[in-house]
Amino acid sequence: MKNRNYLLLFGLILSIGLLTTSCQKDDDDEPTPDPCAAITCLNDGFCASGTCHCPEGFSGVNCEIEDPCHQANINNEWGYDGFGGPECWSGCCSSNGTCGAGTAQSPINIVNAVDITTLPDLSITSNASTKTEITNNGHTLEFGQEPGSFLTYGQTSNGFFNDFTLGQFHFHANSEHQVDGSYAPLEAHFVCRSIWANEYIVVSVLFTEGATNPFLAQFVNNLPSTENDTFEDDDLTYNPFDLLPANRSYYRYQGSLTTPPCSEVVTWIIMENKVEATAAEIAAFSNILDSNFRPIQDLNGRTINHVAL
Repeated sequence: MKNRNYLLLFGLILSIGLLTTSCQKDDDDEPTPDPCAAITCLNDGFCASGTCHCPEGFSGVNCEIEDPCHQANINNEWGYDGFGGPECWSGCCSSNGTCGAGTAQSPINIVNAVDITTLPDLSITSNASTKTEITNNGHTLEFGQEPGSFLTYGQTSNGFFNDFTLGQFHFHANSEHQVDGSYAPLEAHFVCRSIWANEYIVVSVLFTEGATNPFLAQFVNNLPSTENDTFEDDDLTYNPFDLLPANRSYYRYQGSLTTPPCSEVVTWIIMENKVEATAAEIAAFSNILDSNFRPIQDLNGRTINHVAL
């Protein structure tokens, strides 16, 4: 009997020892590693199960890549650099814009133009005493216009003169349009709106380096270099169409505005003959404009006409 009690006591002690050993082993186990411990999620991203979950507008392993269009589209902003640049225009500035969906977009490469003799000449009436008002609007240098400058381009379908009023002209550097695959260093756009409908004629003048340009020369020392700055001089008056070449031969095609919303409401008149300006005169504009040109768009079967005068 005594031996049996010893055996029972020994068994109890052994069981307690095993239980103690088992409990001590559980206490010594390492905790499960946190899969997010070594991961840093940027730009307000958060980590779950070892993966960064990024807010709208950001991507990448650590949310380090910002979508260049995100903020531009939210704020209805656009520009020419990587953030809000032309690749983003389809989503900003207008819910019904055609920047990403249109089939008659501008600018284009002027090539394989078809000669035609049935198109009208450009009939120009100018206000020769326009006061100077130049605004840096953050996208271009815009020359505001007083009433009195317009062009007539044939007749309307009901026999009225097809008049277009000049609202403003502005500049792009490099040029937006190409001719035979080549850019010009500077391009001016004369934006003329129909008095009858929501239609525009934009007359384009391309520049080439050469002799001084008396028209540009009178402004180069007063160009506003900071966004939202304006230079005004009531005593400095000019005829806006003096900037056009003497020979009025031109190319014509149907296209769009070259800035958002890229509406396809423009008859483009590209002057065939370039005008000269010195390297310094061109640089005075281009240093401020900073590559403010939209890339070339597909022609999509449109015809480019050439009118020789």
